Amino acid sequence: MTAHRLVTLTGAGGIGKTRLGLEIARQLLPTFPDGVFLADLAPVSDGALVPVTTAAALNLTLVAAAVSTEGIASAISTKRLLLVLDNCEHLVDPSARMAQALLRASPDVSLLVTSREPLRVEGEYVYRVPPLAMPPEDADMEEDVFRLPV
Repeated sequence: MTAHRLVTLTGAGGIGKTRLGLEIARQLLPTFPDGVFLADLAPVSDGALVPVTTAAALNLTLVAAAVSTEGIASAISTKRLLLVLDNCEHLVDPSARMAQALLRASPDVSLLVTSREPLRVEGEYVYRVPPLAMPPEDADMEEDVFRLPV
């Protein structure tokens, strides 16, 4: 994150991209004086709502006409912040447009994206999150992992 303004964590569903992204954001909080913000796109089904969701995540109060990628970019153009765009896989194109607009207009804004696939935006650094390791085939799986130790 310190070497790139746009980092996308990619990988299969359920491997912990969001958890990793939130931990990275938490650790980077002191580096961003204007804050760290999370735009959760998982419940968003319409790409036209990506700007609205992003503006809400950034706590922006914009007039209806300004709730666009360009309006948001303009509103935060002087800020030094990190925006986490979480769960972008079903909204890759609108998320990519948002990322491009923010990177162009806001030189001190950084983006951390979680998605099953990259946004394919200029300057994007893609980190492929590896799947969790599986226990060896000869491991004793009879142990009840939810049982409290005695």
